[in-house]
Amino acid sequence: VFEFLKAAVLRCFKDADRRKLSKWIQVASPDTLDIEKIFIDVIQNSAFGWDHVVEGLVMLGFQLMDSHLPKNQSISSLTSPQHRSCLLGQRILCECFKAHPMVHQEVVTQLLNRILANAASYAEPYIDLLRQVVGASPQVIFDFMPQMREALGFISLLPYLPAVKLLSAILPLVQLSLSVRDAL
Repeated sequence: VFEFLKAAVLRCFKDADRRKLSKWIQVASPDTLDIEKIFIDVIQNSAFGWDHVVEGLVMLGFQLMDSHLPKNQSISSLTSPQHRSCLLGQRILCECFKAHPMVHQEVVTQLLNRILANAASYAEPYIDLLRQVVGASPQVIFDFMPQMREALGFISLLPYLPAVKLLSAILPLVQLSLSVRDAL
């Protein structure tokens, strides 16, 4: 099911690209499907009794983020359907995190695991999501300080740039808590 949804999202982004390039398609099909708005609406509605879809949205968000292609990044790849699906995955996860306390544990755990696992290749989207989550809900992240400390224990093993970005992502936590500052 998730592979189908991921393929549908990529197809929507590819169709939007084709639509932008063709005046004929723009005239023939003036309405566009805003896939991001649809997902944000689902997340907002899930706060009103649709809790059963939230776990699936979190899984889909991570799958969309995992679909990015880190190789040979260029300016054009920053607007590619894969990159935009990665950004949509980030947005889905960030909005789910803000709206549903029940996913906090899963999002933080998966996020830290992916940052550490992909640090050598391409952890930037995951670190960006961590920055967004910390910025949006720093007090919530304090509940997961043991996991954060454990992840920071591996910081000396990370390549330089991901390590710096990880530290800058958690900087608001350091500024709010002396105990976090002392732990570093």
